[in-house]
Amino acid sequence: RNRRKSGRRGNKRQKQQYVRVPDFRRFRQEVAKHENPWQFLNNFVLKIQGRDPSEKDGNPMKFKIFTNETALPAYKHKVKLKLPTLDGQPYAWGKPWPNLTSAKHSAAKAVAKSDLFEISVLGDRASQLQKKTGVNWEAQWDLQACVEEKLKRAITEEELKYVVDDAGAKIERAGQRFVARVDLKCLKGQPSVVGLAQPTALRAILSAANRAMRDPVVQVLIAGDPKDELGVFARRLQSPALPTAARVHGLRFEKRESRSNASRVFALVELTSLEQGKFKAVGHDVDPGSWYKSKNAAVESLFSREEVQRWFRNAVQIEREYNFS
Repeated sequence: RNRRKSGRRGNKRQKQQYVRVPDFRRFRQEVAKHENPWQFLNNFVLKIQGRDPSEKDGNPMKFKIFTNETALPAYKHKVKLKLPTLDGQPYAWGKPWPNLTSAKHSAAKAVAKSDLFEISVLGDRASQLQKKTGVNWEAQWDLQACVEEKLKRAITEEELKYVVDDAGAKIERAGQRFVARVDLKCLKGQPSVVGLAQPTALRAILSAANRAMRDPVVQVLIAGDPKDELGVFARRLQSPALPTAARVHGLRFEKRESRSNASRVFALVELTSLEQGKFKAVGHDVDPGSWYKSKNAAVESLFSREEVQRWFRNAVQIEREYNFS
């Protein structure tokens, strides 16, 4: 009797564990087939959290809607969906759609497919898989979302282009066959970032996107306030412990009167390095009350120069290695 009773308890525990840890492969298929994917996802999150959908704060979703009036009708609406009630607050951008409802459905499907959502639900079980692979599978879309957030519009494949080089049989190690480069032609200076060698083309693209997200030039150009982002890097590069090749002597902005219109002003930015000397650039003419816009434009103009990008990347790389050591 005791043996039979304990066996029943064991089966009950296994059944409860199966409900608590869902089959994500089947779940994602159900989301993709459902007529209202975001509502299906909403109910799923409420169920695993044990919450009542009838409560006032029962909706665990937050939508961020981006509408591009100048785009083609088929690409008018794009939606970002975030789940703030889950650990890690998983989010994803959907594909652009002509109507808002379809854009929300696309965002819900994107969240359901994301590894971050699975990690938020499964916890340590999924994090072990993430540590083994070491790949951010959302890097390509994260980079696109950051660029579109900066430009306030949707971008095309030509504006954010990936070029993959296949070494084929010329290499000795199969794990280094593919290398990808991402060209951000929609940004000032059109910076390019090369990823690490990978065994597949997809991983090579993800590597390039990951490195672009950490690239200091790209970080400054896609920042909401490039002048503030540059200021953070400049303060780090002023450390007296750094070698001369990476040291920044100073960063300053100067307000000047426009030559074409006395009532308007423009900004001059001057970045001084101990080894390379002074880098200068100017912003466009603005009203005196909008001087910060000209300062941001001056920084973007400064980083559109190849010699500035090359020196800045090298300096930040030295500073990161110094802090790491």
